[in-house]
Amino acid sequence: MKENNLRKLRNKHGYTQKQVAEGVGIARSYLTLVEIGKHNPSLEVAGRLASFLGVTIEEIFPWLKHPGFQEDPEESLANPYPKHTSKAEV
Repeated sequence: MKENNLRKLRNKHGYTQKQVAEGVGIARSYLTLVEIGKHNPSLEVAGRLASFLGVTIEEIFPWLKHPGFQEDPEESLANPYPKHTSKAEV
């Protein structure tokens, strides 16, 4: 997963994880996973996070705005469920 600025922006605005999660309509545990880069949210959730914080999606996920960025389809915001390696593939 790629780094994001979600925690930094949340703290800058003085919000707790609970406040953001409730305001956006997601579980606090899911917000934690997004903040630490374990999950990428759907585009819809990314938009709600940006709207709640009063920023753009690109401010939260700066890797989206780099020219020539080639997104890994398995880590896409549109694909929040990346492929997991099975024991047989290891």
